[in-house]
Amino acid sequence: MNTLPTPPITALAHAQSESRKTILVVDASSEMANLFAAILRPAGHRVLVASDAETAGRMVREGEKFDLMLVSARRSPVAINDMVRRLRTTRPHMPVVLLATGLIALDVEPPARVLAWPFCSEQFLTTVREVLDEPVLESGLQSLAA
Repeated sequence: MNTLPTPPITALAHAQSESRKTILVVDASSEMANLFAAILRPAGHRVLVASDAETAGRMVREGEKFDLMLVSARRSPVAINDMVRRLRTTRPHMPVVLLATGLIALDVEPPARVLAWPFCSEQFLTTVREVLDEPVLESGLQSLAA
């Protein structure tokens, strides 16, 4: 059986550090936030957690830079729309993924990606990777033809 050689650990660490992204997880449940972080960190991402919109907003206003915001959408769509709009006043082009328990109608620009429950960790990581890899146009909208 032919197998590919395993790259040296230092090469893996270097590749991860080059692609390392900072992700803000907004979830009122510390257990869920810790679960998302436990999936994202081994994939090479830096993860920061906010338990509510106010904490997330403070982190953004204080200059923390995020490449992606993951929002657990167990709150009302109005509250989620309001939170995303407020956070985007500081970071207008920040990609957002909503982790939703069902259909959710959002009215935010640029649009947020929705990942509906139930999903496995592989689907979760694939969605994160796709959103992070989407090119951002000068307008700040993500290109649909990547």
